[in-house]
Amino acid sequence: MLAELLEALRVRPRTRNELLLLLQASPGQLEAALFQLSRGGYVDRAIPEQGSCHSGCGHCSVKNFCPGESAEETWRLTDKALSRVAPPA
Repeated sequence: MLAELLEALRVRPRTRNELLLLLQASPGQLEAALFQLSRGGYVDRAIPEQGSCHSGCGHCSVKNFCPGESAEETWRLTDKALSRVAPPA
């Protein structure tokens, strides 16, 4: 499931609900996977204008696809993950 989650986020940041539907996972499975990847520094929450994520502010190369401005929890790959995950085909 970790590989599928990384692949889903490689395309663009996604909301928690998008990930649940896309991965066909239970909330508990998704939370465990996000926790593990977050702890390893591979994913983090996309919070507009906080930290290295500028969701919706115009600084991000995927801003047109990012649901980060919504009230829903949104997750993204970190720079560490982006340097280790192959770019989208």
